[in-house]
Amino acid sequence: MKKLLKFILALAVIGFVAYAAYRYYLPYTIAESLTSGQKSSLVPDEIQEKVEAFKSRVTRDVGDLPVLMVEANIDYDDLKIMLDRLDPDDVSNTLREMSSVSITSVEQAFDIIRENVHIEGYELEVFRDMFVRNSNVVEIRKAMETVREYKLLVAMGMPVAKEVAKDLLESARQEIEMQLDALDNNR
Repeated sequence: MKKLLKFILALAVIGFVAYAAYRYYLPYTIAESLTSGQKSSLVPDEIQEKVEAFKSRVTRDVGDLPVLMVEANIDYDDLKIMLDRLDPDDVSNTLREMSSVSITSVEQAFDIIRENVHIEGYELEVFRDMFVRNSNVVEIRKAMETVREYKLLVAMGMPVAKEVAKDLLESARQEIEMQLDALDNNR
């Protein structure tokens, strides 16, 4: 009986370690590899290339972020806190719901996001106008087609995507803060 209990306890410990590695360590490691530009055996070259293209687009578009942050009355630390508090399961649920309906308006898409994503201490409604101005139904539908096509990969990739977003935000921190300062000085 003691051997059985020890065996069950050992399995539980191994299961916990494997779950922790899958849920926390592996996404962080993959995200670190993707954002550092260092090749990793964990990340296929095709994905590394897509992330590099995405990073260059984010770097180009970082100029728009401070204006949006001022409009939403949030600072860099708020943005970082929001990413930390964002639950990847909320994003997965949002994508699942959005891909199961026919999106007919940007407002409908935002409503689905607001219903599914909850970030403690922040009300997403303040982002509605920005979302509506900067999105369109065609882009949202294309994104949902991609989600449907890569359903399993998208669901598994949410923790990795969160870590990549945090790393990209950190790498753009200096430029964001300089632009925020410039915006404050112009007021």
